[in-house]
Amino acid sequence: PIIDEILIKLRDFLIQRDLSTSHLLLSMVHEKRSRTKIDIGLRRATRHRDHLLLLIETHIAQLTVPAPVVGLKLEVKQFDAFLSDSEALLTEEQIEHRSKINSKNLDQFMEQLHARLGDDALKSINTVAEHCPEYATQQLNYKDKKAEISTAGVANNPRPFWLLDAPIQLTLRGSKLYHREAITLISGPERIETYWWSGQDILRDYYIARDRNGSRLWVFRERRGKRNWFLHGYFS
Repeated sequence: PIIDEILIKLRDFLIQRDLSTSHLLLSMVHEKRSRTKIDIGLRRATRHRDHLLLLIETHIAQLTVPAPVVGLKLEVKQFDAFLSDSEALLTEEQIEHRSKINSKNLDQFMEQLHARLGDDALKSINTVAEHCPEYATQQLNYKDKKAEISTAGVANNPRPFWLLDAPIQLTLRGSKLYHREAITLISGPERIETYWWSGQDILRDYYIARDRNGSRLWVFRERRGKRNWFLHGYFS
């Protein structure tokens, strides 16, 4: 197919100049209609023809092309320096190199998944320097290059990956806590006090608990009012 020939020429062009690319724009030309454009952003720069071809084919499979295609135009919107695997070995320990290879394979898989499912299907979680657990993470579109998982401002104490949309009140019977069944506190408390300046201050003591199946839960007790207990998230 013609797109394969274009990608071979692009690959050869990049190899000759020791470059790779992280952003392409493919335009399908129609006789009496505006062009159909496919914007292809990559999290990791590449010049591998097979990977680029798979991404383009996946994007095209999701499209309804409005008219016959009479021409194709491929633009490189971003050139990047190319670092080969052998060059990486010269500058890093072998274990770090293997980690990079695994990350590279994951990025290619995620790019293919993004091409198939669309912009809104894949999200990246970014940490925020915020004491209140509800606001300590944010979801970003995966294709956004800023959507890297950051460690800035991450609390030293364990935090569950899965927070509930709203805390669920637990039942206290005697000295036992229940969420469907009895749960046992295994560590804590971690005291969180914040938003005192807003008039809706948060005063909580957080604990890690375990249920009968071994799942770890993140629970807290209010430090004022009725001092109720709540389930806020799951570790596993």
